[in-house]
Amino acid sequence: MYYSNQFNIKTRNTKELWANLNTVCSFKKKKSKLHVSKLLINNREVTDTKEIVDVFNTYFSKIGTDIAMKIKDNSSGANECFKTFCDPPLQNSMYCEPPNKSEVLEIIEGLKSSKSPGNDNIGPKLLKFVSTELVTPLTYIYKLSFESSTVPDELKIAKIIPIFKKGETTLPANYRPISLLSVFDKILEKLMFKRVTNFLNKNNVIYKNQFGFRKHHSTTLALIEAIDNLYKLLDENKTVIGLFLDFEKAFDTVNHEILLYKLNNYGIRGTTHEWFKNYLTNRKQFVSVDGVSSSLLDIQCGVPQGSILGPLLFLIYINDIHNSVPERNIKLFADDANIFLHSKTVEESVKLTQTCLANIQRWCSANKISINYSKTTYSIFSRGVTNDYTEIAVGSHKISRAYASKYLGVIIDEKLTWSNHIDYVYNKQIKFVGIAYRLRNKIPALFLRNIYYGLIHSNILYGLEIYGNASHSQLDKLIKLNNKILRILQFKTIETSNMVIYRNYNTLPIPTLFKCKILTLVHNFKHHKDKLPVIFKNYFTENCTIHTYATRNSDNLHMISINSCYGARTIVQIGSAYWNQLPKSLKLYVSTKEFQRKLKLYLQYQL
Repeated sequence: MYYSNQFNIKTRNTKELWANLNTVCSFKKKKSKLHVSKLLINNREVTDTKEIVDVFNTYFSKIGTDIAMKIKDNSSGANECFKTFCDPPLQNSMYCEPPNKSEVLEIIEGLKSSKSPGNDNIGPKLLKFVSTELVTPLTYIYKLSFESSTVPDELKIAKIIPIFKKGETTLPANYRPISLLSVFDKILEKLMFKRVTNFLNKNNVIYKNQFGFRKHHSTTLALIEAIDNLYKLLDENKTVIGLFLDFEKAFDTVNHEILLYKLNNYGIRGTTHEWFKNYLTNRKQFVSVDGVSSSLLDIQCGVPQGSILGPLLFLIYINDIHNSVPERNIKLFADDANIFLHSKTVEESVKLTQTCLANIQRWCSANKISINYSKTTYSIFSRGVTNDYTEIAVGSHKISRAYASKYLGVIIDEKLTWSNHIDYVYNKQIKFVGIAYRLRNKIPALFLRNIYYGLIHSNILYGLEIYGNASHSQLDKLIKLNNKILRILQFKTIETSNMVIYRNYNTLPIPTLFKCKILTLVHNFKHHKDKLPVIFKNYFTENCTIHTYATRNSDNLHMISINSCYGARTIVQIGSAYWNQLPKSLKLYVSTKEFQRKLKLYLQYQL
């Protein structure tokens, strides 16, 4: 029971699994809590704890304001400028339905008990104990908040904990501010979040290529759409430049006046608009280190960090960036952005990229967002040889060329061999060889499988739809390493067949896992289009939409014509081929879980 609790992958995240492993197996000594004893400010040493927390608070509260002040407007008036990029006003207006007790109680029960409390020191665990007694007065307060367009000031106070990242411990810039808000504020925000998202989704407000913080919009789907588009362009013998944009502290520089204008533009008007105006006003924060708290400081710009509504408000703020490059499909995942620009030659693609980058810069200046040019990169994808000395610049800002760029956790190399990413995954996995030898003698075999799934299998699985169609020579070392780890955990020798070690853990080899993931995507397309982003609704083409003849292949997917190996590597092509090869009995399963279970059995017996 002890080990079952420690290594239950359904209730433990990766961080908790590692912490429990370190406790059970003593891989490393537990680090003592970081004590900030000294900071350097303007070449002056600060050692007093009260002064340290005040320094931290001043630094964190001014990050967004300082960056925003450096941004120069491209026109005489910022208001006129940002409005030129706005979408047409939405005719419908949002109605904010009052909350009820069952809704509030459901939110309370869904809170994670392990979450830290805010400035009131009341955590979710305590609230759950008394939820039935408090649900009536809380519902009354939240209803009153919506009706009066008022958010209590006590709920606008953020407790900031500085977490050291890397570098010199004496520099405030090397700390990440973790914002903790009151649990009562989180409930209120969840109530408003639900109403706003329902309204925005019903009216199709959010940009179709925005994948961040949206239900059924994962990083994997964002990568599939982007890379498939890249393969198709290369199949047409186009030269493509991938521009990977980095925005500097984007969440911290959101201008409240511009945000409120855009909320009104998208139909959030009347009392709800006033509620958001009040929500953004008079927000304060303090920093706490070693039990010592700083004084309160005002937050002048940015969306509230650590909040439920913050990410949603940022999506609304950045929603019209695509209007700066209307003929190009800019891809967004919150503040991660990339765009693939293509033409017949490198020179034409470079010229097009510079024009688009200049237009995006105009949008950024108007909306008080700053591009971090030192972290913004570009890559050139071509079927031929490209010039190593190609230069892309905006004004005095030069963009660095990256022969391999990390985007949404996957490393994309210019030749699309995926060798860099496979090396990255391999290097993360190689450390598990030694760990596996130590684990198998300390932890019951039953729970070694859980650890494999929680720490090893999950690493392999992420982005597999992207890198899984690499050549066998590229994947071979990762496949062999995975086989080795499985053999160690199961006390099997090299003579044991792969079929046995994979069936014992109810999993599949990497190439077959890739096939399984692709077929699951096609299954969702066939049976659950509502679980896919809008741009995936017509991703595959069914034969029945091409002709009306009752042929035996009418239920299959249409195989598009291709010109090169790049076209053959698209998920559209691979997925269609895999689906057409499946037995008809498997295709008929509507339930995703049942389809995956039957598909895994079918693929296991093919090993």
